[in-house]
Amino acid sequence: MRKIAFIVISLLFALPLSAQSLDRDRAKSVYRQYDFEAPRTVEAAPEGYAPIYISHYGRHGARHLYTNAEYELLYSTLAAAHETDALTEVGERVWACISELYPHFKGRGADLTQYGQWQHRTLAERMCKDFPELFGAEPSVFALSSVKPRCIMSMSAFCTSLAKHSNAKIVTDVNASAMPVFVPYQQRFNPQYNEKDSDWRTHVENFFGKNFDKDAFYKRLFKKESFRKSIADEMKFAQTLYYFDAHLGGTDFADHTIGYAFTDEEYRTLYDIDNIKFFLRRGWGIDKECNRSVFYAKETVQDILDKAEEDLASGQKRLRLRFGHDGALALMLAFLEVDSWGKRVGCIDKIDTVWQTSNITMASNFRLVFYSNGKDILVKAQFNENDVRMALKPTHGVFYRWDDLKKYLTDKVEKATQTINNKH
Repeated sequence: MRKIAFIVISLLFALPLSAQSLDRDRAKSVYRQYDFEAPRTVEAAPEGYAPIYISHYGRHGARHLYTNAEYELLYSTLAAAHETDALTEVGERVWACISELYPHFKGRGADLTQYGQWQHRTLAERMCKDFPELFGAEPSVFALSSVKPRCIMSMSAFCTSLAKHSNAKIVTDVNASAMPVFVPYQQRFNPQYNEKDSDWRTHVENFFGKNFDKDAFYKRLFKKESFRKSIADEMKFAQTLYYFDAHLGGTDFADHTIGYAFTDEEYRTLYDIDNIKFFLRRGWGIDKECNRSVFYAKETVQDILDKAEEDLASGQKRLRLRFGHDGALALMLAFLEVDSWGKRVGCIDKIDTVWQTSNITMASNFRLVFYSNGKDILVKAQFNENDVRMALKPTHGVFYRWDDLKKYLTDKVEKATQTINNKH
């Protein structure tokens, strides 16, 4: 494998947003774009070991807003305010931007963007360059996608790029029965799951009420108090404006922004709300309020175990690729106790010291890379192409002996299954 220089990532990216002046890009939460220019920290395999297998989970690339309803909410509300002369100068600027872009975004809710396709083509090319010994051997690639079009298109872009840059033999599939692997936190795919196990809404609403100055924000946009009163859900409207701005970087209109509608403090608060929501729904939760949702990551981890056993037993060089969603990725990071993702905190205000959704970007990814010297197998974990550690003690640097890691993962899956079954 090509040697990659060790570069220590700037401490800036390890600090919570509250510990630094606001970086608006990082404050875009899970709607932030993958940073292809960021320095990477990658440890070379011990002498004599070469890559033989990769098990990969990738989030879909950049997409439009999650729903068409969000575009409709912003457009209809601001159009009505514009028509009744209820907007301030700042409000008119926001309206001008949204009215310009609305025809391009209308009906595109949750669609993968062109930039999202580029992200996955680029990640595939980088994978080929990072593991020349693996891709030079014409490996077999098995790719599976969530049934969502944005994931299917991400898989297509990734695999098309693999085919261009290697001689890999690629098989792609979309299988509805595999959805528990991609969205184990949805009750329709996992009947035992209950969203009420994670009581996050009250925490989020309380945080918004305490930290977001609604009066200052809405006076900045609307000069008529009567119009503001017509907004049914003030938190939802503010969040949707924030989401709109956060998503622009992944569209053909990345040079546009409505960020001027928010102060830095307001932008940070809306990021914090998203971070809190994700932590309470996909992380372990606050002390004494364990979020049982994390246990459902066992579905994804069990698939990783099953496929690894099958693929390693084949004696072939293989890759197993999965294309899914941020929720399952976040659950898996928490479940596997990757770096600080597996930690709990004592109160809401401490969440961003261990959990930063800005690192789960569009096209974010997690993979296990397997190496062999012909006798033994070592494995390392990478998040966004950087080496990471799990709670298990490594055998060598960041590398785990496969037998040890397999037991660690199997024990976690068994414990999670018992915990879930005992609840029900």
